[in-house]
Amino acid sequence: MALFARQIRVLAVKTLRITLIRHWVATPLRALVVPIFIALFLSLTKNFLSTDSHYGIGTPHQIQALSSAFSRATGRRNSVVFVAAPSNGEIKRVIETVTASLSNPSIQVRTIEHEAELGAACNASIRGASKCLATATIHSSPSQGLGSSWNYSIRADTNLRQTFLVDSDSNDAQIYIIPLQHAIDSAIVRSTVTLSIPIYKYPFASETESRLQLKERAKFMDMIKDILVTPSYFAISCLVYQMTGFVSTEREISMARLLDTMFPNQTRWQPQLVRVLSNHLAFTLLYFPGWITTGAIFGAICFPSTNLIIPIVTQVLMGLSMVSYTSFLATSFVATRSERVDCGVRPY
Repeated sequence: MALFARQIRVLAVKTLRITLIRHWVATPLRALVVPIFIALFLSLTKNFLSTDSHYGIGTPHQIQALSSAFSRATGRRNSVVFVAAPSNGEIKRVIETVTASLSNPSIQVRTIEHEAELGAACNASIRGASKCLATATIHSSPSQGLGSSWNYSIRADTNLRQTFLVDSDSNDAQIYIIPLQHAIDSAIVRSTVTLSIPIYKYPFASETESRLQLKERAKFMDMIKDILVTPSYFAISCLVYQMTGFVSTEREISMARLLDTMFPNQTRWQPQLVRVLSNHLAFTLLYFPGWITTGAIFGAICFPSTNLIIPIVTQVLMGLSMVSYTSFLATSFVATRSERVDCGVRPY
């Protein structure tokens, strides 16, 4: 038994020296660098599912004046477009009142009669950005249009951020939509009532921040189950190529037969078992640090609430099973028989 263990140890050391010294660049890449890179890439895919939004209930903020809000606009937006079919009477007065509140001379105000002209007035790029800060379509007023009441719609660019920060006063809706809506409402109300109290906006979301994170985590778990299980094997698949190639090379150069002949064992199966176990031990030691590291990465990033030992043990068991499978797979590759063909010219 001592001879058997010593033979396994000697052959394992021989394999480690060959793989580490002769291939000192490729082996660390396969055994450590590439698995860590794959594990990090797969683990950080959950960032693609998360948003920059901050949900919950915020604090009230006073609605900004229209001119000060539009001064915080980004891009090359510098115009406001009103759509009003009857551009006189009460509707005209409201438009003039809103226009007067824009103290910035660089902002252009246009009035068109049909919504079909918005495409030309606010020509949007392929990303949905235009030069318009916002547009307001006034459909009717108590004395004009259908419905005998005030009815208007506000539009903005489609490329504005889809995120929502409940604790911020610089959301796109707070810059482009709400100030214009407040200006139109104030112009409508001031025709009959004088308002002197400030108006506040109260930001809130339909879900809390913890509920949002729970939904994103559940979505990521479904993604792991349905998509990322197979790519996660790439983190341990490098040893299949290296171990199979190593075993096949030993057979091709007749090193395996030489070792079987030199071993002083009593039966023929013992040298073969020594070679299989030594290769298993050598490649297990070679890839073991990578299994520990990738398991720790998966546990820390993908499963932060789980005990870190569980993903590490899982990754080690996967690696051991892959080594065993590769040992079995390598037995199907027989030695390559090379034949030399001599070509010559026979003199006449």
